[in-house]
Amino acid sequence: MSWSADFVAALSSPTLAPIFVVEVVNVWHEPGGPYSVSSIPGVGASESSIVRGSVTSQGATLSPVSATASVGSWSFGIAGDPAEFLRHVTRGTIVQLRVGWPGWSEAEYETVALGQVSRMRGIPPVLMIEVMDIYAAIQSRLEIQETSADLFADAGTTTALAADYTVGDASLKITSTAGFVHRTGGDGAALVTPTSGATPFILTYTGVAAGPVRLTGVSAAGQLGTTALSVLLADGATITALDLVYGHPLDIVREVMCSTGVGTNGSYDVYPEAWGMCLPDTMMDHTDIDAYKAIVTVAGVYTWKIASAAGVPDGYSWLVGYLAPGGLFLAVRQGLLTARAIQDTALRTYHTGIAITDADIIAVEDYQAYDDESTPEGISMVVNPADGTGYGTGLTPPDAATLPTRRGVEVWLPALYANTVQVCTEVYDRTYEAFSRVPERITLRCVLRLAQLAVGDLVDLTTLLVWSRRDGLAGFTARCAMVVEVSPDWSGGSTVITLLVYPESDDVYA
Repeated sequence: MSWSADFVAALSSPTLAPIFVVEVVNVWHEPGGPYSVSSIPGVGASESSIVRGSVTSQGATLSPVSATASVGSWSFGIAGDPAEFLRHVTRGTIVQLRVGWPGWSEAEYETVALGQVSRMRGIPPVLMIEVMDIYAAIQSRLEIQETSADLFADAGTTTALAADYTVGDASLKITSTAGFVHRTGGDGAALVTPTSGATPFILTYTGVAAGPVRLTGVSAAGQLGTTALSVLLADGATITALDLVYGHPLDIVREVMCSTGVGTNGSYDVYPEAWGMCLPDTMMDHTDIDAYKAIVTVAGVYTWKIASAAGVPDGYSWLVGYLAPGGLFLAVRQGLLTARAIQDTALRTYHTGIAITDADIIAVEDYQAYDDESTPEGISMVVNPADGTGYGTGLTPPDAATLPTRRGVEVWLPALYANTVQVCTEVYDRTYEAFSRVPERITLRCVLRLAQLAVGDLVDLTTLLVWSRRDGLAGFTARCAMVVEVSPDWSGGSTVITLLVYPESDDVYA
């Protein structure tokens, strides 16, 4: 859900001073208790107060060439006796920053930042609280017990084959089903390791049963690119429980974020508890994710699969690494979690409709004719599916416009087992510009209205305040630009925006 129209309109008023409220958000098993503190008396429940002018933020930075976004941060200062605050808020507590305006009720305030407390420091009379964006919270699950902190903490449980198996059998008899869990209404996976030394293979199943103990609904052949043995003797073969996630990659994000094992946390609560981060469904910007899902699509099934045989200590890095080859990334938009896709700016497929003009620009903070963060030009690009059969050769101009160059960009997608060519084509068409070309980079200090933007957004830039590679002093006229950083200064009433402007088709590489 986006910010209200009234809230966005208030961002454009230079006469209104924002009111801040920081609240503890109880999510799962993380430390911290109910608490709120504000910047004015009568709002919030604390006798302490937020120091005016202390609320700052450093937005996440998107790197389109690697399809990864950094974790942003924000901070605020507490004045008064901190004892009450420290009884309710510890390192690791989840808090949200809400902003309102004079005369508004607290119900009208909007959440502008959500995160996990990382540091508390300062010299009396002010205690500064540093908060990392909420994605920092999923580096480990919100569990205080070591055995439950890893994502997929239950993966890797082993048992033994209890009866001979012939490929195509509908069940697999094993000595114990402990640890064999799967998606609600979906498939689980098991790794079969023969004692003969033959190549291990993966079977999927739909349920577990007792009397005899077995996995039911077993696949008729090896899965995830493996080949099952025709006959497997019950001579001690090892059966290992795998944690299998599959589906559209942007849905997988929602399922991993929201799954609790209970099934009551929205429609994406489909995995066992150890497979999920247990974040409230209300923290997800489903409307935004659905808009990008409509871009990341083919005619037919768009399914990625990945099976884990061991717990993942850093769930955030695992998820980022899983998404990045497909040009997908995690982001925070207007105080909510989202997952987005790199777009080709020339296509303008999902555009915010927002235009940035000289009327919005307070100052030009930096201009780079060739973005320092981008890798050298890639003259060609190949997208590889799981089986290694490459698709896509890319454009090959006779000469590159800059040095050094890369002979080719090679992308390896996670496991694909349907519509392989179509999915590779989709990724190729959508990411070729970002993965292969060098844009201009512009950092602007703008009005607070543009705090509504998020990394990955497309906007139109019209300005005479910045040079351009193509038009020099004429600057930019309605050029589509990608937002790669948004850092609101809520106390100062401005927003720092960094934009990338890619060469248009008639520019070739220059």
